[in-house]
Amino acid sequence: VDLPHTVQEVSVVLKRIDGTPDTASTGSGAVHSGLSQESLYGTVHIALDKLQRGKDHEDWLQIIDDRQQPIGSMLIKISHAEQIALLAVEYEPLSEILHRFTSGLTTMISASLPGQLRRLSESFLNIFQA
Repeated sequence: VDLPHTVQEVSVVLKRIDGTPDTASTGSGAVHSGLSQESLYGTVHIALDKLQRGKDHEDWLQIIDDRQQPIGSMLIKISHAEQIALLAVEYEPLSEILHRFTSGLTTMISASLPGQLRRLSESFLNIFQA
């Protein structure tokens, strides 16, 4: 999810759906009948301003009910990264270097970051599409 940099906390709301499954599908992919009842189970709060940017975070966080009492825990994995979009003219020198495929620079960069290929490919796409 892309959020503005001013967001300091994210809440994950957990709901329980009581009822008989039907063949009707919701936008989330879950199957519910018209007789289903949705009830709030609890909330997990994630303090984004306390996470180190550019790193993946994985932790068991408390699920809090509507009386602010802990009722369990949930494993949350979050990646908090800040991306700044520059004007296309700002990318031109870097884009020219990377577009020289005969230099092998993009191959060397990917070989030096074997565990980060997805992020690297997203960065390259952002640069090449600018």
